Amino acid sequence: MVVVLNYLVNPFKQLNGSLKRLSLWHSLFSLVVFTLFLISLGNRYTIFSFLVQFLLVVVVLSLVVGIIDFIAQLLKKKSAAVLLFKWLAVSTMLWIYITPLMLLASHVSVVWLLLLYVVFFSIYFKVQVLTIKKVYGIRTVQAFILLSLPGVLLGGGILLFGLNLITYF
Repeated sequence: MVVVLNYLVNPFKQLNGSLKRLSLWHSLFSLVVFTLFLISLGNRYTIFSFLVQFLLVVVVLSLVVGIIDFIAQLLKKKSAAVLLFKWLAVSTMLWIYITPLMLLASHVSVVWLLLLYVVFFSIYFKVQVLTIKKVYGIRTVQAFILLSLPGVLLGGGILLFGLNLITYF
């Protein structure tokens, strides 16, 4: 658990160290914490809702990792899907920092709150870009493109499915 705690304190320093020290248990623990965070947003505290959301998080993360790894292999990089899954799973643990921002909502102005959210999402996105960069040994621009493509592909697929559904009915 020291790896996860060090990651929460300074993810950039942890990513610049050895990437191989992370185990599957660290990533599963991080996904459990992230799922509990998601459940707390919806106020549905049941075992069934936890299991469904946990499976949904694992499936979505697996899809994202699969798309990123597939495109990285097209760029002639060695497959590192398991390592990428572990580190992106641990990066979901950073979402616990949103809770203090939500608690500040009634005490600070909207402008400050928006600024804090922008800072959080910028740091989160930078951590994920650095993760992909370190796992595959590529440039920052390539890591940015690899991180953006799953959202574009999945979003485009959902959009096309919705358009087909609309035209069908």
